Amino acid sequence: MSFFYSHISCFKPDASLISCSLFFEFEAKTDTITQWIRPPHAIIQTPLLPHRKSALPFLWDREIPNGQSAHNLWATSPPGSTFNARNIITNKVVSSFEFLLTNTPLQGLLADDVGLGKTIQAIAIIGTSKERMIANPHCSIPTMIIRPPRLITNWQSEISKHAQAGALHAKIYHGPTRHSLSAADIL
Repeated sequence: MSFFYSHISCFKPDASLISCSLFFEFEAKTDTITQWIRPPHAIIQTPLLPHRKSALPFLWDREIPNGQSAHNLWATSPPGSTFNARNIITNKVVSSFEFLLTNTPLQGLLADDVGLGKTIQAIAIIGTSKERMIANPHCSIPTMIIRPPRLITNWQSEISKHAQAGALHAKIYHGPTRHSLSAADIL
């Protein structure tokens, strides 16, 4: 899955309240983030709204293993420096061990309000992941979406609506049908 903070409304360093938006500060620090102005893969047939398009590079970077992200939020120290790694947004300095723990981007959470496009954005990033899996058949691990059982059919409907027919293969991992999951793109 992907990792995106749509809003971090505030945090309190030194007991003062500072409003911020992590994504927009991240966007200001990267000059290539606005270059991706189309859906990432032809699998997606529904046009994305501009705010969803601009978030895709950030989400995609959270999918790249081993901190090889093009828009990494961490700056590592040069040889002989007094710090190991520094977060470019918060300026938090961490040790090498903490850096390894916090710089593993293979995780995610989309947490916008209802109706703002989380499902189509997730389908778009899954389509991009599928493109990567086709290029490298050794990394064909499906995306797992955890939903209450009553909402599973909603996801199947949204995949059918926004993705090309037959492009993404979704399987339900529930009850006695928990087998042959490696052939799925989405669980």
